[in-house]
This record gives sequence, C-alpha cells and structure tokens, in this order.
Amino acid sequence: MRAKSGIFVWPLLLAAVMLASTSVILIKASDMPPFLLASARLLGAAAFLSPFYFRELAERRRNGLDPSGIRASLKPAIVPGAVIAVHFISWIIGARLTSAGNSTLIVNMNPVAMPFAAFFLSAVRPTRRELLATALATGGVLLMGAGDFSFSKDYFAGDAVCFASMLCFAAYLAFGRRAGSDGRLWTYLVPLYAVGGAISLAAAALTPGALAAPDAREILLAAGLVLGPTVVGHSVLNWAMTVLRPQTVSIVNLFQFVFAVIMAYFLYGEIPSPRFYPTTALILAGALLSIMKGKRIRRRFP
Repeated sequence: MRAKSGIFVWPLLLAAVMLASTSVILIKASDMPPFLLASARLLGAAAFLSPFYFRELAERRRNGLDPSGIRASLKPAIVPGAVIAVHFISWIIGARLTSAGNSTLIVNMNPVAMPFAAFFLSAVRPTRRELLATALATGGVLLMGAGDFSFSKDYFAGDAVCFASMLCFAAYLAFGRRAGSDGRLWTYLVPLYAVGGAISLAAAALTPGALAAPDAREILLAAGLVLGPTVVGHSVLNWAMTVLRPQTVSIVNLFQFVFAVIMAYFLYGEIPSPRFYPTTALILAGALLSIMKGKRIRRRFP
C-alpha cells in the first residue's frame, strides 16, 4: 500500500487513534494482572505481525541493508522495547489506582512532552506554529479536566504512575521516528513488541500469582487489545512518526480522548459534560493548525 499523497495518511492516522482509544475500555474491563496483560498484548502483536517482519527482513537482505539479520534487528529494539513495556505496565496500574478524570487528563499531556523527546532523540525542533497548535489542543484537554481532576493524597500514587506512563509514551514514539529514518517499519516494530513483551513476562514471572491461567473472557479482552490498539493503533502511530512531524502526530493523538467519550456515550450511556464540546473544538483547531504546516516525508507504507 502506498501513501504518496496526504489522502492516505490522515484516514490511517485517525483510524489508529480511534482504535488506540479503545484500550482504556478493554483494560478497565479486564482483571488480568498488569504485567501479564502487558506481556500478552505485546507478544501477541509480535506474533501477529511476524509475517510482515520476515518479509521485510528478506527484502533488506536482498538489498544489502542493515539490520539484515534477526540479531541485528533486535539490538536497536532493546531500549525502546523496555520503554514501551514500562509504558504499558504503568498505564494499566495507574488507570486502576486513580480516578478516570485524573488518568485521562495526565495521559493526554503527551503533546507537552513530545517536543523534548523528539528533540533529544531525533533532533527535531517544534515550529512556532506547532507550539501554538499544542497550546490550543492542550488547553482543550485542561478545560475538560479542570472540573474532573482531583488533588487527593489517595490518588497521588496513581497520578504519578500515569505521568511516568505519559513520558514513556512520548519517548517510545520518538524512538520510532529515529528507527524508521532508514526505511524500516516491521523489522523495528516486531522486535520492539517482542522485547517489550519478554520484559513484561519476566516481570510477571517475578510477581506472585501473576501467571495464573486467564479464563476465556480475559483471553478475548487481551485479544482485543492485541488486534485493535496495538497491531493497528500503535503500529500506524509509529509509521506516522516517520512521515509526519512528531508534534503533529502527538496533537492528532489527542482525539483518543474524543473517541473515548463518544464510545462511553454509546456503550454506557454516559452523557458528556458541556465542557466536552469546546474541548473538542480546541483540539480540532490545534490539529488543523499543525496539519496546515506539517511537512511530510514521502515514503511508502511497507
């Protein structure tokens, strides 16, 4: 599939954001221990995408490109694999320790951290237009969270864990942009998911009771996390980081919040507060402002 014009990029990115937004619902519905759930999600994604990995690996070998072997492709995935493992585990733990309002607000602060992660890991400086777009979109999230955020000592641990998870998310996406600069996608993502899954599984093995066999319901919820938010959601987000400006991807990703509210309305009958509408308008304005000047690097989707 080729993405030679912007008409392919934006539908793919929005679909990825929508699917990624379902992770909160699936995680909250699951009772699987955090380490085991994170490992199932990552290892399942690695297994599902392995045919794409071996196809791209063979192509790189024929073209004499590095990394051209399994061992060579694993090495650059070790650090970002550890980062994504920490992100998935901490997000599951944090979401269960604090209120929904707190966790949603904190995890959506990603555009604030992305400029620093992109600069230090990929030497990408945000433009003035991107900073203004970030202020608009982040202002929308703050507006929505203003009435829901609770400064409570009971939630402090959960808030801190969610903040660490947000920082890891920004860093892991920035790693993806740097790794994809030489045309790789699956030979980076599949080792990344495999390394992150192995680390999560090792942590589960060290946790008493974490390796208890899940029932059919838990397996279905984990499968949903693998196929939607991870295989499609995170994979497309990583690809988008290589064809769009990092801050643009980060701002568009804020629509996870909008999609989550819409799903909650249809699934649980939760009526959004009046602040939801100006929040959505500010996020949309920020995204459009960023997109207007977002420079795209032309390359194909493997």
